[in-house]
Amino acid sequence: MLTESAKIWTLVAVAGVALILLVPNPVTPASHPPRFSEYEVHSNLPRSTPRLDAGGTYTVTFQESSSTGGLSWNVTLGGMKMSTTGTSVAFSGVADGSYPFTVQGPAGYNLCPSMGTIVVEGYALIQGIGVGGCPTGQIVFQTNTSDFVNWSLTFDGTTKHSDFANAIDFEGYLDGTYPYEMGYTPGWTLVPPSGTATVLKQGQGNFTFVNLTWTRVLYKLTFNETGLKANNQWGIGLSPPKPPTNVSGGGTENSTTSTITFHVSNGTFSFMVDGSGSYLATPLSGSIVVNGAPVNVSIKFVLPPPGEQWVTFLEDGLPSGTIWSLVLNGSQYNTAQVSITFVEPNGSYPVSIRPAAGLGPSPANLTVSVPGDSGPFTIDFLPVYPVTFTESDLTSGTNWSVSVTANSTESVLFHGGPLGTGSTTVTRWSDGASAIRFYLSNGTYSYTSSAPGQSGSSAPLSVDGAAPAPVGLTFHATLTSSNILGEPDWVFPVVGAIIVVAIAAVLLLWRKRKAGPYEPSSSSVKMTKSEGRPP
Repeated sequence: MLTESAKIWTLVAVAGVALILLVPNPVTPASHPPRFSEYEVHSNLPRSTPRLDAGGTYTVTFQESSSTGGLSWNVTLGGMKMSTTGTSVAFSGVADGSYPFTVQGPAGYNLCPSMGTIVVEGYALIQGIGVGGCPTGQIVFQTNTSDFVNWSLTFDGTTKHSDFANAIDFEGYLDGTYPYEMGYTPGWTLVPPSGTATVLKQGQGNFTFVNLTWTRVLYKLTFNETGLKANNQWGIGLSPPKPPTNVSGGGTENSTTSTITFHVSNGTFSFMVDGSGSYLATPLSGSIVVNGAPVNVSIKFVLPPPGEQWVTFLEDGLPSGTIWSLVLNGSQYNTAQVSITFVEPNGSYPVSIRPAAGLGPSPANLTVSVPGDSGPFTIDFLPVYPVTFTESDLTSGTNWSVSVTANSTESVLFHGGPLGTGSTTVTRWSDGASAIRFYLSNGTYSYTSSAPGQSGSSAPLSVDGAAPAPVGLTFHATLTSSNILGEPDWVFPVVGAIIVVAIAAVLLLWRKRKAGPYEPSSSSVKMTKSEGRPP
């Protein structure tokens, strides 16, 4: 048993232990060794225990993770630059805030990160710097368009071509700022054409994108005329190639001066001169190539001989250099030019245009009157497609026909192949064959078939970019039909009956004559002595 004194001392001891456990023990802040990272910023002290320099500022230290061999390297922090041959650079007196930094190593050394931003927020910082083996980033220059030009760009001394893509990328670059410059591309420039680009987020697998904008370079295209009287108006119609195209510029301009000017990009343009009164422009039309420099074109205006008039025809739709033919008043003329011009005295002249390059002219026939409209008359050459009509109801060798009518005067309709004649309505006979073929441009038509002694068929027909399936025709015998001579069938029975009656009458008369003269009977004739017998 414990004595009374022992009990008291035991209670005191227990109370003392309890007091020690309940009262907090003051702890000296632990010393944390810096953790170096090549990409992140770490503090060397816990946030809960900020270490202040004099005046409430902090120290920011850049610490190498390996040696540069005693060579000098430097750090610029917020505009302040410090160099060392050691393993660390310390900036003291740094207040709270965000500060950009750059790190530059000795020749032959890569220090990373080579740039970034330090954020001071209530405690000192240590930034780890790695030497050698630094990860690299990728930068991509991308434009606002693609696939029309092979452009090039030089980045930090390395030149690459786009191969008609809308982007060029460069790989293997450390964080940093590098110069770039666009290569020469006729007719185009990039905005901005040169400058600097920064590779960021080194080693994080992120791309750095630089957006560039293409801008066209425009050049003067000037037409200069001679031959017109003062203040005579003339004009130019300028068109780029038909879509798809990236050519810019064109339109129609008129002038009473001797020049007309357009501002155009690089490309090929077609032009046509709008003449003045009775004058003929030479050239009347043509093609112009603009390639990185201004272009001047001379136009000469000429009057026709007295009492005559210029008559001009223009083709549209033929491949460049295609020879096409025109028959004027019975004489055929061939040309590979876009236009052909005649000078004619007063009169009326039939004109027909031949197909060319598998294309059909529209219109194919017209009449020109002099004096009158001198044109130019535009001939559109359109694709034509074979349309075949077949039949299986008629006797072999029957000569049947099909008539096709175009619903528009702009359609091209030929029979007998591409060298046939054109018209709004064309009829063709089979000459005993079982099929008839026409050549039609895109459009809507109607057709009617016929055959001797038969009722044919009629229906609408549409052509849209391809040859339609053969059209099968049906024929049915008619009650009132025509024969090979073109007469109704009732004529032959009537004529036959008349012939039979006539033959019967002739035979009857012939038989009567063969029987001799008529002799009356003795009972009906009274004879006297003096009369004797009848002869």
